[in-house]
Amino acid sequence: MAGNLEFIKSGTLITPTPYLEIIDCFNSNYDVYKVVITKWTSSVTADDTRLRFIDNTNTKISTLNYDTADIRLKSYNSNTSEDRYVNNSWITTFGLDMRNTADNIGTVLYVYNPTDTSSYTFCQWQSSFHDVGNGMSSIKGIGVLKLTTEITGLAFTSNGVNNLTEAQVSVYGVK
Repeated sequence: MAGNLEFIKSGTLITPTPYLEIIDCFNSNYDVYKVVITKWTSSVTADDTRLRFIDNTNTKISTLNYDTADIRLKSYNSNTSEDRYVNNSWITTFGLDMRNTADNIGTVLYVYNPTDTSSYTFCQWQSSFHDVGNGMSSIKGIGVLKLTTEITGLAFTSNGVNNLTEAQVSVYGVK
């Protein structure tokens, strides 16, 4: 993706909580945003990363309006796996915490037109992580929020309740 990046905001989590929320990180100054996850861990091994968008009233959108598709590539065998989630309440899976160490994941997520109320909010991502006892894996995926709501933030979580223990997420505007 060509263009310059301008740092907007970051979020850091160092105590267990259900969500890492980054509010007011999207505005009409940009159409495309780059989100980078450099740390992610939970209290449960094999916990996946999930995302809900936050609207302009600072409410996490939890309705069944998210669609996701991804493909997982594994360095330790020739099998690939594809997942499709339709009418879900979040975007999943950016990666898995397989070792319960925060530096285990690297994810780059692009978000398109989050504040445009005449369009759905789309995203795409790539993630790499280590499968304990196996080797490296990567996921490439796409997602959409099928609402024309003004999106102003992100809420990251794990698939378990209160499992998120450490995270570092940075948001950049793409010019």
